[in-house]
Formats: sequence, C-alpha cells, structure tokens
Amino acid sequence: MTQARYPGDLQISVDDFRAIDWGQVLRNVGADEVRHSSLWTTLSNAARAATEENRLLHAKVLWLLADASSMMLAPKSASEPFKPFAVFQDRRSAVPEDFSLEDLTFFAQVLERIDHLLLKARIADLLWTVGRPKNFQHALVAIDSYGGMSLDSSSWARGGNDCWTRALVLSQSLKKGAGDRLQSLQQRVLDALLLTEESSYACQLARLLREMRLVKHQGLAVAQKLEALGRQCGVSRNVFASRLCYEEAALWFEWLSEKERCAELTVAYAETYVQEAMFQATAPTVSNMLSNSLYEKAIQIYREVPSKMRAAHQVDKRIEELRRLQGVAGEQALSEMGVIRSPSINITDMVEHVRNAVSGKEPVLALKELANIQPLEDADALRERVLARMREFPLQWIFECTTYSRDGRVIAKRPAINLLGSEVSDSDERVIQSTMTRDHGMFLGLAVHGAILPGLEILRQEHRLREADFVELSKHSPMVPVGRAALFGKALHAGYDGDFVTAVHLLVPQVEHMVRMHLKQAGVTTTTLDKEGIENENGLSTLMALPQAAEVFGKDIAFELQALFCDAFGPNLRNHLAHGLLEEEDCRSPSAVYAWWLGLRLVFNEWWNAVAAQQAQQAQQAPGAESS
Repeated sequence: MTQARYPGDLQISVDDFRAIDWGQVLRNVGADEVRHSSLWTTLSNAARAATEENRLLHAKVLWLLADASSMMLAPKSASEPFKPFAVFQDRRSAVPEDFSLEDLTFFAQVLERIDHLLLKARIADLLWTVGRPKNFQHALVAIDSYGGMSLDSSSWARGGNDCWTRALVLSQSLKKGAGDRLQSLQQRVLDALLLTEESSYACQLARLLREMRLVKHQGLAVAQKLEALGRQCGVSRNVFASRLCYEEAALWFEWLSEKERCAELTVAYAETYVQEAMFQATAPTVSNMLSNSLYEKAIQIYREVPSKMRAAHQVDKRIEELRRLQGVAGEQALSEMGVIRSPSINITDMVEHVRNAVSGKEPVLALKELANIQPLEDADALRERVLARMREFPLQWIFECTTYSRDGRVIAKRPAINLLGSEVSDSDERVIQSTMTRDHGMFLGLAVHGAILPGLEILRQEHRLREADFVELSKHSPMVPVGRAALFGKALHAGYDGDFVTAVHLLVPQVEHMVRMHLKQAGVTTTTLDKEGIENENGLSTLMALPQAAEVFGKDIAFELQALFCDAFGPNLRNHLAHGLLEEEDCRSPSAVYAWWLGLRLVFNEWWNAVAAQQAQQAQQAPGAESS
C-alpha cells in the first residue's frame, strides 16, 4: 500500500508540512467539524491529488495525516482507543501500530503547527497513546483540543460525544497532571445539560456524567431536570422521549441513594411501556404481538422496585393487572403470526441480492435489512420435509445413530424409528427432532456465507456503528431483560466488528437469561427444588424443553434456540461454552455467526416494532389527522 502511494524510503520534514496550502486542503472542513470521517475523506482526496501530480513529499504528509484520521475512536478505552474503520479478510485500514518511529517523530514536530482542532486532537492523542516515552504535553494538547469542540446537540450527534468523552477520560486518567481541566470540562457538560430542552441530548449528557461518576454533588439538580423533561414529553405524548428521561432520572436517584424517588421514577418508566401497549388496542393496525412484548417489558421493570416500596406504589397489584392484559394480548397475537419465505436461489445471486438490499441505505434501514435478510426456519414445514424423507427412504432410519465429539466421546444417540407403529412415540419424536436439528445445521453454512456475512460486510463498509448504538438499541428492545442492555449491546457490537469470539461468549449466557426471564414473566416455574430444599435455576436446555417455551416464543424461534444452543445433534453452543469446550475456530463457525445474527434479529425487530407503533401514534395525533 505504501509503495503505491509514495516510495517507502521517502523522508519528510516540517518544511514539507509548511509548504502545503492547508487553507486550500481543509477548505471544505469547517473549524467546528467533529467527524473524523470527514477529515479522512478530505485528506485522502488531497493525498491522491498530490500523488497524481507527483508531489510525493506532500503526498506522504497528507497520507500519514489521513491514515491517522481514519481510525475509529473508542473514547473510554485505556489501552486501545483507536480501531480500524474497515477490516476485510486479507487487509484492514490503519491502526496505531502501523505508524513508524519516524512517522511519530514527524507528528510530534508538526503538532504545534496544526490549526484544525479535530486534527490536532487526533494527532496529540495518537502520540500520547503510542509515543515512547510518553509526553504529558501531548495528552494536555489532546484534552484542550477535544474540549475546544462545540458542545451542542447537533455537534454531539455528529461525533462530538466521542470527543468530549475522550477529553473527560484523559483528564480523569491524568489526575493532578491535568490541572483544573477535569473540573472545567465536567462543569461545561453539566451546564449544557441543565440548559437544554432536548430530552435525548440531556439524557446522553447525563449518562456520560453518571457513568464516569462526575458531578455527584449536583446530582439532585440533574435528576430533577431529567424528571421535568420526562413529564414535559409525557404531556406531549412523546412516550419514547419520556421513557429515556424517566429511566436516566431513576438511575441518578439510585446513585444518590434517593430510594423513594428512584422507585417513583421506575414506576413512571414502566408505565411508558404500558401506554404504548394500550395504544395498540386502538391503533389503525392492531398488533397484539407487540402489546404482549410491551406488557412484559413493563412487568420486568416493575419487578425492579424494592419490596419495601411496592405497597406505596401498588406494584404487586399492577403486575397482576399487566399479566392479565399480557395474557389476553398473547392469545390474540396467535392469529397475527405469519412467515414470508424467499424462493430458492444459488449463492451467487443470493450474495448479490443481499449486497443490493443492504447497500445505500441509512444506518437503521441497513441494519433492518441485515436483521431480516432471510426468514427464520419454519419448524412445521421442516418437520413435514423430514417425515416425507423418512417415508421415501425408510432404511436409513431403522438403525440407531451415535454422535461423537471431536475427542471421541459419545455425546448423543438417536434411536431407531419404529416404522410399524401407528402413532409417533416419544422415541420416534426424538428421531424426528434430531433430524430437524441436523437439517437446520446444514442450512447454516448457506445462510451465513450467502446472506449474513455479505450483508454484514456492506454494513461495515458504509456505516460506522458504535458500541453505544447497539447498547441503546438493546435498552429499548422489549426482548432484552432489564439491566442486560449493556451486555447485549456489547455482544451485538462485537459481532458487527467481526469479533465473534467475544460476541459468542457474551451473547450465549445473555440468551439463556433472556429465555428464563420471559418464561418467568409468563408464570412458568424455571427452578428445581432439590432434596435438601435448595432451589436452583434450570439451564437453557431444561428451559427450552418446557412445553411453554413454544407458547412464549413461538414454534419457530423456540426451534431455532433449541437447535442452535441446546441440542447435541446441532452446534450445542450453550453447553459447549459453559463447559469450556468451544475452541477459537468454533467461535467463528457458521453456527456462531448465525447465533449472533439471531440475537440481532430478535433484539432489533422488537425495537423496530416499538418505533413503528410510536410513529403511527404520532401521525394519528398530528393536527389535521382524520379521526378514525
């Protein structure tokens, strides 16, 4: 790559930096720009032009700065704050380790001559991160440059959040070495929070301060501000905005040990889901399936209220009411279920179709396409295909089948089927189920290589999603249990980032917890009482074997979960992970990638349905809308 840009032994100096007309190069990048992608685009275009004009010294300067600007910022990471923005099978974009000692020395020499705040912050931060020996002045320059960025909702949404977070993290890590910078920065964030009337912006500022344990001495003002914004949004029937505010306010009151106020705001937070569920009963397009999920989410949140404070808020009575409403919605949701299946295509056409479906869309719509890039397995149809094959080729089913692990252990046995029986016995049912699981496993490779990975590659090329985006998605998805959004978000982001080792290890136990909580909310007993009177939680395999699992999740999702995570005739991801049997290559297998995609689909679709319902509600309530 270097040889194609400029000679590898080309030497550059400060004079080469000075000789570049920076006003002309950065003319399209505003002084208040907070997106590193804009810097990278501008600098790389200028570098290409310099290369074509044979101005190789200028080209090298521009390419080095472009590469430094290209990296994604992980502002809270102490060890790896910079990550490549693109990773392919055989190559990737720049990372800090790519810069040589000569490159870093050049950066240090020109740092004080860089006028653009964002570029200056990036170079100073890079020098602080990988420079040896460390120079505290580089960290201070980075803090001052990041902290010099605009602090408003528009800049925050365009990348200013990462810049300000990084400034606070660096200031906090330097302790006394940062002087009064931490105090000044956190006060500016607090002032912006208390002055704004934009609920989402206020919640993001509050979350940053709370997670970094800052301004606790003024925490009451923050919590009251969030509560007030939540009530204002409630009056305007903006249920999503009020939900954000109530949740964050409750977390602040909890941090301040204001337990009664925390309980009060937790109840208000739960009721936003109830309001949304009730709307479904009168919406132009009724969705009992969505209502069922929303009632369940509300019940989960109500259960977070401490037992000592439940009576004051009639929590137990309210939970009973919501469970009854949830049951009614669940019964009525059965008639709404349907499956859309695409026709069979070869993998070439399939890959092209997937790429076209994901490409060119806004981030949310691209993510929606990826999450629904193919339908789930139709369990009933798969069963019929298996039975038809058994009838057509009966001999292969009259012998017992044994499955061995890679180290020679017998891990599963499939009995022989009774072809003379008039009814399907339990033994025969096991043959049918194991065959369905094996067929499903054979399908995984096609699904992953023909659809999921091509779609994911396009998504990563065109959009730079952050871990915070996936955490936020999980937080507002009724599928994700309360308190598990961060873990789900980390797992989904890891898979998006290509790190399926991390994704699988985070996601699998969270899927088990999700299943357990949804069954509990449906009134299913998920524990076993042993002979000594000790009550233990059942594992995922036991939970999925319960007949209520198919009722709660639907036949198709229940089958996917069982086949993927629990069955010894399939990948058996849960049990292999729990016993430390997963090797690194297993975490990158089609079954692991498919498990990540299944988690993304479940979380995203529940969130998408909630957003769609909210938009329908707002459209119905808009001035001039026709009454139904």
